[in-house]
Amino acid sequence: MQDGLAELSQVPLCVLDREGRPVTIPSNPSLTCHRTQLTRAGYCLQTLRGRVHEAALRARPLVFQCHMGLTSALVPLGVAEEGAEAPKAFLWIGGVRLDMDELDPMAMIADGAGTSPVDTGTPALSPAQFRRVVHAIGTTFNLFFLQSTTGGLEPGGPPAVAAGASDRPKLTRREAEIARLVGMGLSNREIARRLFITEKTVKSHITNILRKWRLSNRTELALLVTHG
Repeated sequence: MQDGLAELSQVPLCVLDREGRPVTIPSNPSLTCHRTQLTRAGYCLQTLRGRVHEAALRARPLVFQCHMGLTSALVPLGVAEEGAEAPKAFLWIGGVRLDMDELDPMAMIADGAGTSPVDTGTPALSPAQFRRVVHAIGTTFNLFFLQSTTGGLEPGGPPAVAAGASDRPKLTRREAEIARLVGMGLSNREIARRLFITEKTVKSHITNILRKWRLSNRTELALLVTHG
């Protein structure tokens, strides 16, 4: 599955353990930064491990820029509810060249903020495109990871989410808005800031949505909103 997603998205992918060590063979290795690998491989590995530890504490996706100007993301795997438990592994997505003209320097943690990214031979992505890639691949990979490690999302098998939208209980206007933002990959904090409400209120709405639609976690909600 990793190779298929990497081929579809044209970005390098690799699963890392909680110490930042690869546990799968990297996909799309030809797109990685060879200059970094050859000249500063030790530094890059040390930096990546530091970011893994940081992502483990956050238990949510972490986007960062390396000293060579390439952008990567670490997506926690084995987490049913964002921020609720310690990740079992991480999906590394990167490093990708972003369009510096569209880059918001405050939107990511950066070792090389403002650094002109090295040329990996692929077109630069806009920040919005990269966020969509991270959300789509991360959500899909995490769902399969949960299924492969637990035998399913619930002891009795997957929840009944296949029914048509007309068969599901109707959400309030606010709940529908929050569900859409969850599907876009926004965190509770980001949703709260966008809607000018508290994180506690966001969490309460999401709990109500999960109960109404008989879902187990945020990942299932994001998939349902995204793919129907």
